[in-house]
Formats: sequence, C-alpha cells, structure tokens
Amino acid sequence: MVVSSNDNTPRVNLKIEFNFDSYTIRPESYSLLRELGNALETENISRRNIAIKGHTDSDGTEQYNLGLSLNRALAVKQYLTANFNISPVNLRILGYGEAMPLVSNTTAANKQINRRVEVRLEK
Repeated sequence: MVVSSNDNTPRVNLKIEFNFDSYTIRPESYSLLRELGNALETENISRRNIAIKGHTDSDGTEQYNLGLSLNRALAVKQYLTANFNISPVNLRILGYGEAMPLVSNTTAANKQINRRVEVRLEK
C-alpha cells in the first residue's frame, strides 16, 4: 500500500510479517520481497538510496523494541542483497521500535499490523 507523506517522497508500507519477538521473515512475505527486489533492480531505482525502516508493537521495553526493529530492517536488507543485484551501500537500515504505530496496540491483530517494515526512496 502506498502511503502519502508531507514531503511527497514515495514510500511503501510493506506487509513483511514477523512473529512476536522475532526478526525472522515469515514465509508468506517472500513473494512481496521478490517484487520489491525486482523493482529495486530497475534502472531508474537501482542507483537511488533506500531507507529500510523497522517497527515493532508495544510489547517489551523501549530499548528492546529498538533493537528488534533494527534487526527486522536488517533481515530485509540481507534478503534483498543476497537474492538480488542490489548494492548494500544503497540500503540504509533504521529501527524505530514502537514509536510509530500505524494503529493502537490494543489488540493482537493491531499489534501484527505494527510489526512491519517500511521502505522509502531517499532524496
């Protein structure tokens, strides 16, 4: 799903799913990662810098969630560089922990939504 932002920089919220307390990519997310990898290899994007931003739900401490979100972003970066001709230098990983939820963390379904990775073209 494409999400607009105030600065008009394209970004995508990916439904790259993770289990609770895990940074292992769930198998159902690989088809979306393959689509992303193919897009990132195209000529008009391949030289652009890309931010890969990891997020968590609110379970756990703030410090723990920062590390978990960073590991989720790193898992996506490692998948992309291992399976596609994408320079790791162009992929920057960031972890936001629980600081930027898409929805309230009041239900298990909402928490699953907040356990995500966003990918954004950088200026």
